[in-house]
Amino acid sequence: MDRRVFLTLYAILFTGSFNAGMVVPLLSGYAHSMGADSFAIGLVFGVASVSMICCHPAVGRFSDRWGRKPFIIAGLTIGIFTSIGFILSATVLSLLLVRLGQGMGGSMVGPVSQAYAGEIVPSGKEGFTMGTLNSAAWIGFGTGPVVSGLLKDLWSIESAFYARGVLCVIALAICIFCLPADRVSPKEDPAVESRRFYQLLQDRTLLSIFILRLAVYMCIGVFWAFAPLSAEVYFNLSGLAVGAVITTGTLVGALFLPYFGKLGDRTSRKLLITVGGLVMALATALFSTIGAAWQFYLVSVFIGLGAAVILPSVVAITVKSGARYGSMGRVVSLMAAADNLGVFSGPILCGALISMTGLHSAMLAIGSIMLVTTVAVYFHTPLVKGERSAH
Repeated sequence: MDRRVFLTLYAILFTGSFNAGMVVPLLSGYAHSMGADSFAIGLVFGVASVSMICCHPAVGRFSDRWGRKPFIIAGLTIGIFTSIGFILSATVLSLLLVRLGQGMGGSMVGPVSQAYAGEIVPSGKEGFTMGTLNSAAWIGFGTGPVVSGLLKDLWSIESAFYARGVLCVIALAICIFCLPADRVSPKEDPAVESRRFYQLLQDRTLLSIFILRLAVYMCIGVFWAFAPLSAEVYFNLSGLAVGAVITTGTLVGALFLPYFGKLGDRTSRKLLITVGGLVMALATALFSTIGAAWQFYLVSVFIGLGAAVILPSVVAITVKSGARYGSMGRVVSLMAAADNLGVFSGPILCGALISMTGLHSAMLAIGSIMLVTTVAVYFHTPLVKGERSAH
């Protein structure tokens, strides 16, 4: 892989994810100050994912045809305008609209950057390379909450959104001046293109990966949505401390992503996915038992570690499938849609369950979904070392 291109994509993913991470510890309190209840807070968190899910198919398809760089530029530009929108928001409805725009921009940055990398990754090193690249997103997302929480404590919540806008400008400049134009695929016959898409939908491995990623990001989304609010309301944690809760888990995940990526290139990806799924199920269930502030950090570490065990193998299999079908953008975007569907559905489902049954039962339910999904993937999916026997 071209080192310059890799470092540029790494920087874009880092700055873009840093910007997204800055919003996480602010949203719960921001929406709550506008009168949002638990369900509305879950909706504010999840609505960006609805926008992403709707945009992913078109973005993946057209980025295959027109190239990745224009979409990355467009997504970062949208990020600048949504930063202004957060500052101007005064109602839950306006906040929902800004989050819809944020999701649209996000669908054009992360998945498209990964598709760009997926086409130039060295064969046999998919897990390590993509795991290392994804560590940029995790480090960015992990440090973003601490910075925004600190800015909120020192000045105001608006100062964090101003900083987010400036960083979007930086990421845009990096993309424009440092990222080379990528390969553009020739236009295909619509019938051939449709047939390939249906092949993707019928692929047993990709279907299992889709469901698994959905469950993983349900757990992550629930923690992102409700841990900051619980820490702030019930344990009186400061903005900096609330941001650090999210940061702890994401930095642990970022630290181990390359390691488990390399391990997945050499050993059983199926085993790694199973172990990671069990860890995430346990961590989500433990969220319901938190009785002290330090336990938020413990649960965050377990969630980050579980994701780090799972995701490099999942992304490596995704990239290999994209290369096999000759449709990297569409495959990566399809899997990203699973992530965002999980981030959307998890907080909304959990918020509804909290309203009906309480926090304890809600977290046990989400953890059980992760557990059942992990067991199903283990027994019904042909995932083996390097995916060599998957097809």
